[in-house]
Amino acid sequence: MKIQRLLLLPEMLWLFRLLMSLLIFFRMWLTSRSYLRLLCAVPAIALTLAFVGAMASSQLRNRDPNLRDHYLTLAKQAVVEGNVKGARLLFRRAQQLAPGDQNITMELALSLFQMKERSEAYQLLSSIAPSGKSGHLPAHRFLAENPPDLSQVQKDRFRAIHLSHLVRNSAETRQERIQLLQILARYRKFDDVKKLIHEAMDRYPEDRLFLAQLKVREGDQTGARWETEQACEALEAIVAKEPRNADRRIQLAQGLVFLARFADAICVMSDGMTDTQSAELASSPTDPLGSEPTNAGLAGDSGGSSRLAGVGQNDEGRDRKLALTLSNTYFAWIKTLPIDEQAMQLRCLERMLNQEGHESSTTELAVDMSIRMQSALQDPATSWIRAAVEGNARAARGELSDAERVYRLALQSAPDDPTLANNLAWVLLAKSRSKQADSTEQAQQQILAEALRWSEQAVSTMPEIVSFLETRGQIQAALGNHAQALSDLMACLDRGKDSPEIQRTMEACARALR
Repeated sequence: MKIQRLLLLPEMLWLFRLLMSLLIFFRMWLTSRSYLRLLCAVPAIALTLAFVGAMASSQLRNRDPNLRDHYLTLAKQAVVEGNVKGARLLFRRAQQLAPGDQNITMELALSLFQMKERSEAYQLLSSIAPSGKSGHLPAHRFLAENPPDLSQVQKDRFRAIHLSHLVRNSAETRQERIQLLQILARYRKFDDVKKLIHEAMDRYPEDRLFLAQLKVREGDQTGARWETEQACEALEAIVAKEPRNADRRIQLAQGLVFLARFADAICVMSDGMTDTQSAELASSPTDPLGSEPTNAGLAGDSGGSSRLAGVGQNDEGRDRKLALTLSNTYFAWIKTLPIDEQAMQLRCLERMLNQEGHESSTTELAVDMSIRMQSALQDPATSWIRAAVEGNARAARGELSDAERVYRLALQSAPDDPTLANNLAWVLLAKSRSKQADSTEQAQQQILAEALRWSEQAVSTMPEIVSFLETRGQIQAALGNHAQALSDLMACLDRGKDSPEIQRTMEACARALR
């Protein structure tokens, strides 16, 4: 009753004004006119004043901006009190003052939903956010987040319909878009997924990576690779315009890893770091690669750098996530190598992480070192480990000068590390054979002499690593020390390491010694 009396206040006010006007009128007529004429005029005057009053009251309601807000305030108080009937009445009055305002209908529906009047709430929401066409977008979002009590399949369909309206109007959040893609993929609506992704490639080029995953699941490797390549091209353009956008760099690196372009992924992440010397030491992940960087394994060492974009930020939690992703990806790469190569890589990483004498199996060792590596990547004292991976990536891409620079930076912090020494020796050997080297014979000999010193350091520290011995043998052959080269390379063969390059070098040395 209290709410209904409050609603009648405007009418009561105008009724009071009408009575006052009539009293004034009567007083004027009583002093100057006859009673007969007064009695005849009273009904007409009363009706006219009543009509004018009603019209003025209606106009006042529509023009008073505070009245609607007053109704809405009272309605919210009724919701707090749990008064369903009063809240419904007050919201309806507010709707009458603003019949085109869907926000009021939305507020009424949410209030009814809160007060457990779910059926009526869904009816109101469906009236402003129908399934067949786009309506009030906040209502579509609420329905997508709070579907009716249906079976799981019906719920997913209900969500997909209302999420589609948000996407169609470019009003969805990133999480809502991902949710819609996952629902469509779950029910194998791949054509709808493809259409949805292609319609918004300018806003979400990374969604093509999701489409590539679906094509892999369907066995379409060619289509998956094409979608990934297109995504990488789009992301490369974005990274070029927004070089500090770490998230885009991560997405690009993930696409490159899918394409097995591990070295490119590492360089993308490294390029996003600060260019100071200290940042370079702290911005490149580790590669325990004991073998020379020409190995395919070396090029693949760290797709995991796909999370390095935030290392330069003073955010401990973000650094922890980057280290986790880098470590996991690095060990995933190791698993793609032959068993003997895996063991060699893990042994070199053991040395880098100062883990001596571990006798666990390869699998147990990888699990243990993955955790240790995550910690090492975040520790400034061992941040040089990341520089080792960047050097390997640069070498695999043929960027020998950049690889040499990064290896030398890492060796400033870890001058006794045999893996860094071996890899730098190999880069110097490769430079002496390439057009990057000085054309004079004396300059090449100086490069090779330095390479031999680094190689000797690596072999003397870890003689059990066959790849280190191969590097030294190749350098000896380049220096013209054919007997020493044959000795090292024959030792490699005896210990099970053979390759076409080793055979070619041994044949050349044998011819030279005849």
